[in-house]
Amino acid sequence: SEYIQALGSNGDWCSDLNPVNPLSPNPTLNPQYHQQARALCEAMMGPLGAQEFYSDPLRPSGSGSNEFQLLAGNINVRPESGRTFTAGVVANVTDNIVLTLDYWRIRINDMISNELPSVLYERCLNPANNLRFDPTFEPCAKLERDPESGVHLPTHTTYTNESSIDFSGYDLQLDWAGEVGPGTLTTNVLTTISNSVKTRVNADSPWTEWKGTSGPTDIISTEPYVYDYRIFTTLGYSTGPWTTSLRWRHVPSIESAGNLTSPGRFTPTGAYNVFDVAARYGLRDNVQIRFGIDNLLDADPELTFPEPADNRPANHLTNVRFYDLLGRRFYVGMSVQL
Repeated sequence: SEYIQALGSNGDWCSDLNPVNPLSPNPTLNPQYHQQARALCEAMMGPLGAQEFYSDPLRPSGSGSNEFQLLAGNINVRPESGRTFTAGVVANVTDNIVLTLDYWRIRINDMISNELPSVLYERCLNPANNLRFDPTFEPCAKLERDPESGVHLPTHTTYTNESSIDFSGYDLQLDWAGEVGPGTLTTNVLTTISNSVKTRVNADSPWTEWKGTSGPTDIISTEPYVYDYRIFTTLGYSTGPWTTSLRWRHVPSIESAGNLTSPGRFTPTGAYNVFDVAARYGLRDNVQIRFGIDNLLDADPELTFPEPADNRPANHLTNVRFYDLLGRRFYVGMSVQL
């Protein structure tokens, strides 16, 4: 087994102080549902654990939690099978303008992914799945609570073929080149547009649309952060032995996946722009010198979804896959071909 720790965004599903999760036993919801969910959690804890947990004033009350898993392999997992559709067109608009448009869609109905404790809790405590709030319901049976303190214990999980994903989008590319002054000016604009990114954890669960959010969060093997679009633009100029370029990377504002269940809870991450410049000089036919500046304007990384708390951000994290932590930096190099 592999021991895994992850940060959850819906808190403890059995805590009556949980302010975020709409499926937690929250007294502001349907009273009957609250009673049934509370009884189910108490059954998973046992009488001593339930008494200790619900009488503890320090029981979990936040939207964040650590999810501990003991992940084991599964020899019964089958290979995935997916359906892919792509279509594209290339148009020579003029002698020096080329426009390319591609549409793509990929769907996998038997995706290999490991079970997540938060998803098991959602299925266990959701009356749409567990109509009788039965503690022997399979997802509930996989969840363990300490019989003395009632806190959740590491969850034994494995890999399954139950998950599905369906995503589609467009790639739009514009290329232009022309003589400007003594040299050649080129422009390349590449835009990726998300049409839809949907997942479901099993055939009985509804599809969840993640477009424009930091999800998917219900299937761990998927790439998170589904921006509505992303733009990568390169402006180049070459003359004689010189070649220069200016790159612009842009991602728009994006919502937290947590806002799907708790609208307005998390502050969106703002739009982000980074510029890079580079140059190359051919000193001889076999010697080239290159230099440049990354993050030219020293753009600070965006905070990923600071949660309002006491009128100040509570989350000072960022996503290094999209936001630059290093700031402005310089480089220089030389290549010699013998």
